[in-house]
Amino acid sequence: MKRMVTIILMVTLGLLLGGPSDRPVAAAFSVSVTKRVSVASQTSAQQTVPLAGARYRLVHVVAAQADVPIDPRKVSTYRVSDTAPLDVVLTTNRDGIARLSGTALVSGHYVLAELRTSQVTAPARPVLATLSAQAPVFAYSPKSGLVSLDVATGDNRPAEQEARIMQTSGRVTPLPWRRLLALGLLSLMASAVLAAGLRRRREVSAIDTQR
Repeated sequence: MKRMVTIILMVTLGLLLGGPSDRPVAAAFSVSVTKRVSVASQTSAQQTVPLAGARYRLVHVVAAQADVPIDPRKVSTYRVSDTAPLDVVLTTNRDGIARLSGTALVSGHYVLAELRTSQVTAPARPVLATLSAQAPVFAYSPKSGLVSLDVATGDNRPAEQEARIMQTSGRVTPLPWRRLLALGLLSLMASAVLAAGLRRRREVSAIDTQR
């Protein structure tokens, strides 16, 4: 019995210490734009198609003043980052999608602005994209070119994350499989110890009865 308990404890300790698969992985940052515009339709429902060739300027910025939040519509509230400068133009493909990912992106704030072109004559307002380890992906769907919507209003939202720390979101980060297995082994060991104790108590009681 003692040997079995020792083995279970050693295995549990190894699982709790974890391995390479449990180590945090650096966030893969990504910014994407999905551009669609309205087309003529015989029905009452609005029909849209992807727009290729739409252009978007992405700039890594920091607050111009520490006590003033960044407003993407006010240039005076931000400046280009000195530590990790980035100023690129993204162009949508035939599927209406433009994306930037990889080492060019770091944690921080980015101003994403739709540029005026022959196809986009009334660009959406600039938006602020914030990348972090908790929200490494930013997806943006500008409303310019949609006839039933205000062309001066941008629409942005962070992509849904698989899991979040329980704070304001109320969602719990799933436990790694090693932790779950370790908890199962601990429960098994506790059951074995309890069963051994009960069996020992019965044996003592039987001996006392025989006397």
